[in-house]
Amino acid sequence: MAHGGMVKCPAKRKYKEIEEEEHAPSASQTPESQQAEPRRVTRSRAKLVQTVADAHASPSDVHAGKPEPCGQPVAWADKRAALNDALPYFKAHQGSVHTKDLVPSGMLIDGIVGIRDCFYSQVIVTSIGGGRVQDPITKTMVRTEDQGDNGKNLKALKYALENKHPFVMIAGAGNNNFPVKPPHYYNVLDYFHVTDIWQEKIKGDKQPVVVYMVRLEKVRLDTKSWWTPKGVSAHEAGEFGIGTYSCASHTCTTCQSPSKEIFEQGWTCLNSECSKYFELAACFDIDDLTYSDAFLRERTAYTGPEFDDERVPSLPSEDNNSIGSEKEYKQGILCPKCHCCSRRIKWDGWCCENAECDFKHIVPLKQTPLNGMESENKQMEKRRSSSANIVHESIIVHETIAGGQEFKTFFLPDEDGKTAIGTITRIRPTEAALSRRGGIDDLYLQLQKEDLKLERRPAKNAGCRVEELTSHFSGNFGAPYKFGVVVKTTTSFKDAPAPILETLLRLTWGGKAAVETSINLIQDKGIKVLKNAIPSEFEQYNEQLVLGYFENSKISAHDDGEKELGPNVASLSLGSPSVMKFSPKRGKNIGDTKDIDKKKRKPVLSLTLKHGDMLVMHGEQIQKLYLHAVDPYGKHRFALTCRHVRPNTIPDKEQRDLSVDNGKVPERWAAVRYDGKEDRFESSVTGEVATSVGTIIGTG
Repeated sequence: MAHGGMVKCPAKRKYKEIEEEEHAPSASQTPESQQAEPRRVTRSRAKLVQTVADAHASPSDVHAGKPEPCGQPVAWADKRAALNDALPYFKAHQGSVHTKDLVPSGMLIDGIVGIRDCFYSQVIVTSIGGGRVQDPITKTMVRTEDQGDNGKNLKALKYALENKHPFVMIAGAGNNNFPVKPPHYYNVLDYFHVTDIWQEKIKGDKQPVVVYMVRLEKVRLDTKSWWTPKGVSAHEAGEFGIGTYSCASHTCTTCQSPSKEIFEQGWTCLNSECSKYFELAACFDIDDLTYSDAFLRERTAYTGPEFDDERVPSLPSEDNNSIGSEKEYKQGILCPKCHCCSRRIKWDGWCCENAECDFKHIVPLKQTPLNGMESENKQMEKRRSSSANIVHESIIVHETIAGGQEFKTFFLPDEDGKTAIGTITRIRPTEAALSRRGGIDDLYLQLQKEDLKLERRPAKNAGCRVEELTSHFSGNFGAPYKFGVVVKTTTSFKDAPAPILETLLRLTWGGKAAVETSINLIQDKGIKVLKNAIPSEFEQYNEQLVLGYFENSKISAHDDGEKELGPNVASLSLGSPSVMKFSPKRGKNIGDTKDIDKKKRKPVLSLTLKHGDMLVMHGEQIQKLYLHAVDPYGKHRFALTCRHVRPNTIPDKEQRDLSVDNGKVPERWAAVRYDGKEDRFESSVTGEVATSVGTIIGTG
């Protein structure tokens, strides 16, 4: 390859069929399998597109002058996560090919468009993804070296070629080659099969590089493609029958490998190991090479296995053996009315994400049977894996008992490894506190009956095409928390259902008890503590965040270090068990410092949270030095977490007033307290004592 992207010119072309080609019969002599006229300008040699789609041009601008499609896709989405959630054959949140065991089921062509990529009614030619790196200046993905043979996408597509395996193609509006105005951003096309894979040279970041290309052909050539321009003839749309065109293949005299004559400019050996690889009879700039009509118009009979059209998945339905929170019920759906791919955003069911559609689908969540939940917790106890019981040697641990409830307190160290900066206290209730009338089991069952307004909320790129939702569902009560995310949907304590307020009473006792236990241990055991890091006072909770978990839901590493929050955070776990992990933040000299520069570090503390367990974090420094994450194990779990939001730290008066008003507890509930040592509720007004809060409040 010459410098500047020119194709090398050999002294003599070498392939066995040179004489036959030079004396080849004319097109009129080959009516069944004809060669395309080599110099006639056709749609296949339209103006070449840019290597990378213009990052500043919107899809509507790029496709503004294009014709309307003759039909509509059977499935579409405007957000990639919705596409991934709803379609079982395309789960790739990143990348272009979805595979299972390297067998492809779906492929997306979108924003990165190669210089010779093609997108027609029956044929797609595209470069195979993999091997690109981000340019540090332009931030675009570029190639700086030859593409290797070990890429997952390449292996999957080679498998498809060798095994005649069909899969679904999807086109994004970011693809400049879209032959029509895309109806939506992501559009499901049809089943295609791989006809050719080869290597060719393109201009790289600084020099020519070798890349893999793939040619795909629609399986059902006898059906009209919906992305065909409206009102054009089959010939104009690039629709041809099998045998009408044939692309010649020649064998290289140097390496004895056959290669199709894919370029209009002439034949070249496409074996990258050959010394004559990518040599043509004349010199051409790489960007000037175009595929021949014969190559693009050749049609190949599909001879692979028969298959069912599964582009439109069925709606999830109620199952006698399920409760409705299994992992399959967290997947998205394909709306049967408008064909929009929609994520499961709401706890209680699916709503079509198309603003112009009103379709809803509800599969009732059954009340989780207590015996199933108890079984999950017992299995977790038996497992006792090493990852669920990590305590770094620098952490001080003490166990105490209060009224039968087990307190396990962990003192987390500062960067010196000797000074405590905060405590983690797990409070485990007695069996009687769980199972008695009005106990924790009843609270869990009652909570399942309430409309808690739980939703999955944006975790990344909110409102954007690549928006990602949290894995868990959430709803907020009391003072607003996570300003700008939950504010608009927070529910005041005055309007909160009874289980939320009962949880507030229980966690208030747990938070106070954890603080008292921590202070007593510090004094009795002489534990060294960073000055003012572990306050002896308890600030009353005025906010409660409820998280709901389906099977396989989780919450990634984060902290609760917002400046508006007090130093104490308490959480009640109900339902399936989980493992909570605490890891040092990047750059903090805590724990195993071998990974000190990594964002995701090894945990220094992990503990199992069973049904009914409380966990209290006390001390602001915990949030500054550590991250915590939760991995649930089971099919159904609630985590109810209380905090104190400091109204005086909120500069906006409207939100400050909202925080105060929403955080007020109704009078009849404010007069009740929970005593965890005695496991009972008490009224400060009447002196009444009861094991069920409903007896005092008048709701049970």
